[in-house]
Amino acid sequence: MIKGDIQNHGGIIRLAPHWMKLGIGVALSFVFCGNVLAANVRVRESKQPVSYADGFQLRGLRRIGLGVTGGGISGIAGLHVELNFTRELSVLGGIGRGPGYQNFHFQIKRSLGGHAVMPFLAAGFSRWSGLEQDISESTPAFLSHEILTQKEARSGLFGRTFIFPTGGLQFLQLAGPFAGFAVQAELNYLVEVEEWAAVATGGVGVTYYF
Repeated sequence: MIKGDIQNHGGIIRLAPHWMKLGIGVALSFVFCGNVLAANVRVRESKQPVSYADGFQLRGLRRIGLGVTGGGISGIAGLHVELNFTRELSVLGGIGRGPGYQNFHFQIKRSLGGHAVMPFLAAGFSRWSGLEQDISESTPAFLSHEILTQKEARSGLFGRTFIFPTGGLQFLQLAGPFAGFAVQAELNYLVEVEEWAAVATGGVGVTYYF
């Protein structure tokens, strides 16, 4: 645990909020950048085709993605924002939650090609923090069984940072009324940076690009 993650207020132990404040601050930066990109998208809305030749064309014209995720780096469930800086390269930021913990994460993503089905690679980091609840039998199980000490799992007082590579597939709807929707599945390999404990996990998600 990093020094300063826990504070004592009048005898009551609480997690210091600085990590979540950092996550919220960066998320607000994403929102600001998203608004700038959205203005650019609105200017070009009248030029957008009814259908797209491939996923790269869709990602080049629809620069912002908002979505939900389940499992993987989000824990149980989470929300994410994706900003497509080019057709191939994007940056993602998200928050997640599960019983007794919360997290935030950031990734750099590279789409590799394809038509409607596009493989991708990504790399990023995430920060998981406890909510002062007993999670001796956590969901996902790897958190309490392979990452946390017994004391951390029982007290719910912890803060762990992970780095991870990701690989996955994304299916994009290229035409029709649901054009812009995408469904993705991914595998993550989480490496905890203090103890260098490593676990494999995976998740699914839905994103809408506009």
